[in-house]
Amino acid sequence: MTLEPSDTFRPHPAIASEVVDGELVVLQLDDGLYYGLDRMGTQIWTRLVAGQCVGDVVAELAQRYPDEPREKLSEDLVTLATKLVNSRLLVSDASAD
Repeated sequence: MTLEPSDTFRPHPAIASEVVDGELVVLQLDDGLYYGLDRMGTQIWTRLVAGQCVGDVVAELAQRYPDEPREKLSEDLVTLATKLVNSRLLVSDASAD
């Protein structure tokens, strides 16, 4: 999966999610599997499902974590987003076209 800075996402229609103590717990209703995201993953999830594009999320994370190289933040976001899509937790808005 190749992500572009303008890509956006939405939650998969077959999930239930809740933030507990700052960390996201997601249930994929089709297969009954639970997933957990740490605080950084939860920050990324929250921004993506709010409609922020990949580029804006990376820019925001770079401001929030100035000691982290922007390229690493971008790679980490792409890795997480890809896993979330492959696990059917997120849906790329581009796939709706």
